Amino acid sequence: MRFTRRDVIADRLRVWLSVFDESLTRLSSWAVIAALLVLLASGAWMQWIEYQLNLVSLPVLRSVHALAGLVLLLAVMGKIGGNVLRALLYIAKRRGVHPEAFSLMIQGLRSGRGWAGLIFWILVGALLLSGIVCYVQLRHGATLLPLLAPATWCVMHGPLTPYLYAILLINLLIRGIVELRRALAYLYAP
Repeated sequence: MRFTRRDVIADRLRVWLSVFDESLTRLSSWAVIAALLVLLASGAWMQWIEYQLNLVSLPVLRSVHALAGLVLLLAVMGKIGGNVLRALLYIAKRRGVHPEAFSLMIQGLRSGRGWAGLIFWILVGALLLSGIVCYVQLRHGATLLPLLAPATWCVMHGPLTPYLYAILLINLLIRGIVELRRALAYLYAP
């Protein structure tokens, strides 16, 4: 088999893109965690700062909260784009959607971990959407989405956070149980 220069360049590009995809996926996972921690801390601090005198001003804290929300939005868009790209590559390789793909998705939702992950991303999406609409309304005086009244989006943003704390705790418990089972299986293996 004879390789041309075009084949070598395509092979190098494929290897570089796979390394880039892997590092970008790892970076987006860490960005989601970091942005979520900053959002939770700054959101809790903003609620607390309204009742107490503090060294950090509320506009600075709101700006940090909005910046972390933007990072989380970009990371979520990157995850969605990566999943869409993987689905398109799968469809291109199989020349159509394979019937097993839907059964694998349903099988992934049968476990508690799948449902907890789905609920987590739905809550994060609802918080991002309501936060962006509220931010644009506070900053520019206009609303992005006409589905609800502009004030309703801001009111909806605050009460969703305890549900996010709860689903984070449930995810942590499920992941802890999975890791504990792995560790016990490793310890009791011959």
